[in-house]
Amino acid sequence: MKKEIVKKKSKKEAEKKPAKKSSKADKELYWVLGVMLGLILIFFASSAIFKSTKSFEYQGLKFTKERFGEIPLFKYFYSTDRTTTPTTGSVIGSKGTSTVTVLLRNDPRKNNIPVDGEIEYLKKGEFIYATLNSTGLLCEYSNVAMASLGAFLNQNGFKVKGASVDEADAEANGLDYITCENKPDRMVLLFQQGEKTSITREGNCYITNVANCEILPAVEKFIVQSVLDAKEG
Repeated sequence: MKKEIVKKKSKKEAEKKPAKKSSKADKELYWVLGVMLGLILIFFASSAIFKSTKSFEYQGLKFTKERFGEIPLFKYFYSTDRTTTPTTGSVIGSKGTSTVTVLLRNDPRKNNIPVDGEIEYLKKGEFIYATLNSTGLLCEYSNVAMASLGAFLNQNGFKVKGASVDEADAEANGLDYITCENKPDRMVLLFQQGEKTSITREGNCYITNVANCEILPAVEKFIVQSVLDAKEG
């Protein structure tokens, strides 16, 4: 009888282990697919599918208002030497000059999310951690926001890695447990719920407080501010 109990317990444990690996794989796949989705959209940005309507300048950046079907988009692009410079606006990655395309769903002129602190990127070759808890991707535009962020960082030669700010969640899903405190020497993008949407820098950590599921406007503000700060630097 005891042997049967041991066997049943072992069978249950064996059934649980693949679930943990599957969950980790699902979250890693989420980031890969997100970046791919963003890059595919950027590819179409240079085709005739996009219909240009008008252009405008925002703090020295020339945007073009376009449409992808019925979706209004705001497009900005810049050339970058990916072999020499360590920050966005002129960034490194693979050899040669390339074009970085920024696509926004929200008009940057109307995006008034406050940013406290200059956005600076560290050297290449190290992951930028995007860390949030297990409920952090439940907003309607979370997938679009993370795809946009991943595509922007990827174009600029950076590698982004998903992580969790919740230690139990990280352990359960085989993710890195990353906070502003335990990775002070790395660039960490921390997303959390807040009473007011804002972006605040603390050392190498950039804390994005998201209220009312404003995850997409917050990410787009971070992207645009990255370019503005790089140009001033």
